[in-house]
Amino acid sequence: MRASSTGSQTGAPELGRAHYNQETTMSQTNEIKQVLCETLTSALLLAVGARTTEQTERAILLAGEIAAELDAASVKACQREAGRILQARYN
Repeated sequence: MRASSTGSQTGAPELGRAHYNQETTMSQTNEIKQVLCETLTSALLLAVGARTTEQTERAILLAGEIAAELDAASVKACQREAGRILQARYN
């Protein structure tokens, strides 16, 4: 019986580390997603404000590459944010 209680004692720190690692990974994933969303919003704004066709095309390609890393809901949120920024700037 003593061996099983010792096993559970050593298991607790391992579970704590696993939980910490999971939380850290989730936090890092959320941070990456936030950065990608901010970058996508900026790329969309660059595409709209570009001075040349070449600049517009490059910004659109960049936006497409970033959007491919996000889920559809996040892409829509970025599009809405870019639209809100443009509306505030030009109205």
